[in-house]
Amino acid sequence: MEVFTRILGEKEYELKDHLGNVRVVISDVKLNGDGDQGGKSAPTAQAGQAPYMADMRGYNNYYLGGMLQPERHWSIKDYRYKHQGQESDPEIYGEGNSYAYRHRMSDPRVIRFWSVDPLEASYPYYSTYQFSGNRLIDMVELEGLEPTESGSYGGQGAIAPRLDDDGNAVEGTENQRWTWNNDAWNYTSVGITNSELTRLFSTGKPKILKGLESTLNLEGESYGISSNEELAGFIGQTAHETQKFRKLSESLNYSLRRLKEVFTDERLKYLSNEELKGYLKDNHKLARLLYIKDSDGVVPPGIDYRGRGLIHTTWKANYKSLSKTYNKIYGTSYDFTKTPSLLSTNIQIAVRSGLIYFKNHGLFDKEHFDIDDASSAINAGDTGSFGKRRREYNKVLKELNNLNK
Repeated sequence: MEVFTRILGEKEYELKDHLGNVRVVISDVKLNGDGDQGGKSAPTAQAGQAPYMADMRGYNNYYLGGMLQPERHWSIKDYRYKHQGQESDPEIYGEGNSYAYRHRMSDPRVIRFWSVDPLEASYPYYSTYQFSGNRLIDMVELEGLEPTESGSYGGQGAIAPRLDDDGNAVEGTENQRWTWNNDAWNYTSVGITNSELTRLFSTGKPKILKGLESTLNLEGESYGISSNEELAGFIGQTAHETQKFRKLSESLNYSLRRLKEVFTDERLKYLSNEELKGYLKDNHKLARLLYIKDSDGVVPPGIDYRGRGLIHTTWKANYKSLSKTYNKIYGTSYDFTKTPSLLSTNIQIAVRSGLIYFKNHGLFDKEHFDIDDASSAINAGDTGSFGKRRREYNKVLKELNNLNK
């Protein structure tokens, strides 16, 4: 039988502020109210005195940019991690005067990097040596590449060359794609960045574009996205479905002509134009017409099951089927028939619902991706939209491939 031994005092914890700066370091030792380790129990503490105290190993106060404030920092030992959680390198310039980001070294005394930004081509409006986009209160530096919101989010994409041991760009890797995952940058062959999505869809909602970026970068490969064509196909199709990532639910504000183009089945077959105009005046009435009948014979409020998500999920039966598949993949217990709005309010769920649709219809893992086949699988009745979907696809593919030439 193996015996596990835990030695108190060897484990340390960092207390950080909103920018990830290490402000206090404590150990796993619990001190009593007198500052002594162990021995006395909580009731011995005097009135108004904390029964136990943390065993502090160090504290730091910083100027903007990361320079340590004189006489306002202390450490019981040389604890290396400080500003934005980065490793301090005191060997040449002294304590707290140099930080080792993954791609560059910074000098907090002048709040600049010592080498040129690997992403300088993507940020012509910045100095190539700037730090954190010169926004030192609300942004952090993403490993020497670019500014980002404090608390780097998993799935963020970037494009930068690989560097050798001397910090020089490796020839032929100028357009290497990276994904931020597990607190580190990782190489990836297929991915997208927020700046690319913003250039492609300037009117898209930032939160939707950010959720699209992170979910595709972290999970796209697991669904079978293995080429720029497949990635561009997914983004192009979902851009068309969501009005270029502005809306995650069907608005039902159709014109008569567009309504008849989209819904070509028997739902509208026996209604005159005048009757249809009456439906178009009331979204709830129109939704009941379009989505009232379902396989279980129940007549739900149709508007609850209008199109939602990146690939608009419609009908109660499809919401039920999506719940089952989603829960199986992610170990959750959602019932989207009871909470259909999640597909339009939770961006991660919205993106995942689209990925599930593509995978279930065999649109990934194909030898040759065909955008028209995908359009037919998504909405075969709306052939008039195929040209628009193809244009979105070509626009995204051009963006992706230009970086890989």
